[in-house]
Amino acid sequence: MGRVILIAMLRDVARAVARDLGEQAKEPMAYIRTAGKNSSEQGLRITNRDALVEAGFRPTNYTITSKSAVELRRDLAEFPILCFEGGDPFYLLEQMQKMNTTDTIRELTRERLYIGFSAGATMAGPGIMSARHNFDTTFPELTDTKGLGLVDVVVLNHWGSVPGREVFLVGKCGRPGAVFNNFDGEFRRIFLADNQHLDFEEGRFAFREV
Repeated sequence: MGRVILIAMLRDVARAVARDLGEQAKEPMAYIRTAGKNSSEQGLRITNRDALVEAGFRPTNYTITSKSAVELRRDLAEFPILCFEGGDPFYLLEQMQKMNTTDTIRELTRERLYIGFSAGATMAGPGIMSARHNFDTTFPELTDTKGLGLVDVVVLNHWGSVPGREVFLVGKCGRPGAVFNNFDGEFRRIFLADNQHLDFEEGRFAFREV
């Protein structure tokens, strides 16, 4: 099992994560941008990626859209770090399911360092329905909402931020606030602020804050 780092807001913690990783941060990274393709916050996408470069990471843009299992194994073979961008986790999962590559991606991430922020952090858990308060869940080719299962916790991103307050406390798009409707008891929940990240390795996790 590889190492897993979960982040809410990449721009706020990129340097701290690079410092924790040391020389490993300089290894080639596949920066998987699929989840953010339809995001209304394209400026934030640029800011987050720039923060990676400024922190010393070496990202190469990549998308899993329309990629077969064979193509994924070939394209990602030389990348010891996989970073999954923020955006819409339901769209991201649908793209995996359309090409029947969810198991392949799960296999590849378990052999590498996985960094996931926002949607990427949600995807690492056992399921992505915790994000239903912020996104449309009715993607036509989405057959289930199981995550990659790299960790056994569900991350609730952006706790304490102004946008996060709307999602958690008030509700969005006619949906109730997540903090009141996200505790079915099936999985542990962790509230993750924008200045924090979780570092999972060998069955243990460390909670870090900057």
